[in-house]
Amino acid sequence: MGDVLGEVTIRRDLATDFAQWIEDMRLTGLLALAKIVLHPVLLFLILRARLEPLLGLRRVVSNLTRACAMSCPR
Repeated sequence: MGDVLGEVTIRRDLATDFAQWIEDMRLTGLLALAKIVLHPVLLFLILRARLEPLLGLRRVVSNLTRACAMSCPR
């Protein structure tokens, strides 16, 4: 194939590793913060959507109770 012309030594210094680690931690922290903010909002919306029929039923029962209390003498 050919003769070896020389050797190349590749080194990574600690500052480069630390800078990469800091960048990774920023990304991880940003994603974790987005998850923390997004999950309660989604849970609130899902809970509100699931409880809407129950709140409607509560309103109907309340109206019926009020109507019965007004029409039935004690």
